[in-house]
Amino acid sequence: MVTDEGVLALLNRTNNIVWSSNSSRRSENPVAQLLDNGNLVVKDGNVDDPNKFLWRSFDYPCDTFLPEMKIGRNFVTGIDRILSSWKSAEDPPQGQFSLRIDPHRFPQLVVLNGTRIKARAGPWNGLQFTGYPFTRHNSGVQAKFVLNENEVYYEITLGNSSALTRLVVNPSGSGQRFIWADQTRSWKLFFTPTEADQCENYALCGAFSTCNPSNSNVCACLEGFIPKSRKYSVRKGHP
Repeated sequence: MVTDEGVLALLNRTNNIVWSSNSSRRSENPVAQLLDNGNLVVKDGNVDDPNKFLWRSFDYPCDTFLPEMKIGRNFVTGIDRILSSWKSAEDPPQGQFSLRIDPHRFPQLVVLNGTRIKARAGPWNGLQFTGYPFTRHNSGVQAKFVLNENEVYYEITLGNSSALTRLVVNPSGSGQRFIWADQTRSWKLFFTPTEADQCENYALCGAFSTCNPSNSNVCACLEGFIPKSRKYSVRKGHP
């Protein structure tokens, strides 16, 4: 339900509020509307300016990234839009992995396991993040990266509104991109970058080593270096 103050509330069977949205603004004629892009919003009457919405679900994503949704931080409002994995494929509470923008130095997308980096995308080069394949798009997808004094965010839009795509951070921390297949009327897995290429995982190999996904042993010491001890593995960071 939407209260007279413009708050979206979820009630249980005894009409007690178990969850509610927050908004510092009041509305005389609040309505809730599910937009075509999947954004559930609370707004005042017929107001269509997104900057004047009272509340937007796109500001509080779960495990799924949709076109026209932003990942990033608003330095003015303090909103940090982060994708969080489910605990398991059948259990939707927040899991241990998250996808967010690290705003420090050269901002980049990172996947965290708790507070530890699992994967990172590298800096933005004007077209894509240099080190992570799921940010590489075809001609039908427009990617945008914005960094200014007010906010930093990453966003994609579709040139063809009938095309559907989504990115999901799965419970193992991999970013999976799905596309909608009209013929089967189902979501088709397009790719899972970190599972397709082990070397996309952050610091998989140790210092002074290389990573080659084509080799049976993906990690190897650089020329001139040898493992410190037989009991140590290059993958564990001990060349």
